[in-house]
Order: sequence, then structure tokens, then C-alpha cells
Amino acid sequence: IEEITAKINSRYVDGGSLEGELSMAPWGYSYGTISTTLAVLLRSGRLVVKFNDTEYLAYGDKAVQEVFNSGAKFKSARFKSITKILGAAQKTEIVKILLDLEIEKHTKIKIKYESSDFELADSVNYLADTFVKTVSTLKNTLPDFDKLFKKVIGYADVLQKYVSKTTEANYIEKAEDFLTGKVEYAEAVRAIVKAEAFIKKNLDKIKGFKRFVDAVKNELSKADINNAIITKNAESFENAMAQDVIENFADIQKAAQAIKDEYYLLMSANAKTMTGLYTAIKNETVAAQTDLTKNYPAEL
Repeated sequence: IEEITAKINSRYVDGGSLEGELSMAPWGYSYGTISTTLAVLLRSGRLVVKFNDTEYLAYGDKAVQEVFNSGAKFKSARFKSITKILGAAQKTEIVKILLDLEIEKHTKIKIKYESSDFELADSVNYLADTFVKTVSTLKNTLPDFDKLFKKVIGYADVLQKYVSKTTEANYIEKAEDFLTGKVEYAEAVRAIVKAEAFIKKNLDKIKGFKRFVDAVKNELSKADINNAIITKNAESFENAMAQDVIENFADIQKAAQAIKDEYYLLMSANAKTMTGLYTAIKNETVAAQTDLTKNYPAEL
């Protein structure tokens, strides 16, 4: 490995040239030995392959696998060793964080402690991009998303900083930046996951609460009725809605229920009053009819 690495240290060398030089004395390596050694370097994250003007650092890429399965493509491809790598502790921490964030569940990407440095850095990018796109979709499909979920938009902005094409020139820096910002990154991912679940479970409830509160306020305004309890809870409801509906959902629900209870009492009292008035009018009507019958005979 050392001999081959020395030939491609910090510069690209095509496979044909490598095979031609290393097959001669004093090395005498066969094509199979050279190809296998380079594949091992790639799997360990210590090699970049350039083929058709595209850089590949992940062994799983179909194009790079073709390079090692075809003698012609191997000879035209170019190879360069990578000297800067992540420390073992850094790799372990990145893998642990991504596994804790359930990266496979959200992206279908499988990572493990044996993954290359490039694969880990690119996985950080892909997970962040996944949730940035999730928030973008929610913004474009849900009315008033910007008003109801201001913090979620902020979390997407945090993850946007980690979204960029992963290349041979930047993947170590991207991995190190992730470790520096691991707390805000993890917080943002978990917050967006929580928001998705909240929207599925409670958004329709919030819309129902809003319609009901607005309808009650409108009805009382038309009837010129002032009710201190409803007014107070309507203000609490609007304040909670204007801040963070996820954190304040309990307050939103509580205020809406208080308005509902008071509205029921108010309507019950009004119904009782109306019933009393109706009964009085009915009694007066019956009395008037009786009086007409007794004191004003039909023949008159």
C-alpha cells in the first residue's frame, strides 16, 4: 500500500500509468494487486477516484464500481491518495450522533462505524438537506405556516448551513464543522421531526379552535354582548397562537375550552330568559283570548 500511495500522493495518476510503472521491477505488481489495493484505499476513505471528470470518494457509487470492474475504465480513471483523515474519536462521535438522529429512518442511508470519512460528511449534508426540503414543502402546502411555525423555519435555516455539495476538497472541513455545531444540528432535526408529528396530529384541531373562537367573537359583536371571561380567554388564545403553537398547544386548547364553556353558559342563560319571555307572552295571549271570549261575544 505504501508504494502505491507514494505514487499518487497529492496528485492524480491514471490507472494505465500506475499499472505500467508498478508492474515493472522492482515492484512487479499485477493489475489485480494494484486494482485491489486501490479499492481497499477507497473503502478506507483514503482515495479519490476521478472518472469522466467526476470525483468519487464513496465506494458505493455505481460509476466507481465500474472502474474496478473494467480494465479499460480502470486505465482511463485517475487516482489520488488522501492524507488528511478524521480521528477515530471524531468518526465515532459523528456515527453515534447520526444514529441517534435515526438517519436511516429519515433518509434510507445506512451508516456504520466502518463508513468512510467522506460518506459520513456527505450523510450529514444529506440529512440536513432532507429536513430543509421537508420544511420547504410544508411552507408551500400549508396556509399560514410562516405564522404558526416561526421557530420551525428558524431550525431549517440552521440546517441550511450544513447543506452543500460534498467534495474531496471540503469533506473533512464539513465533518469538523458538524462536530462543532452538533448541538444546534441535532436540536434542529429533532424539532422538525416533532413539528411534522404535531402537524399530522393537531393542526386540524388548531384550525377548528380558531374557527370556533372567531365565530363566537363575531356573534357576540353582532349581538352587542360583552363577556369578560370570553374576552380574556380570546386574548390568551390569540397571544398563544401568535407565538409558538407547538409549545403553547396546551394553552391554546385551554383557552378554547374556556370560551366554549362560557359560551354554553351564556347561551343557556339567554335561552332560559327567552323561554321565560315566551311563556309570559303566551300566558298574556291566552288571557287576552279568554277575555275577548267572555266579555266581547261574537255577536257584538
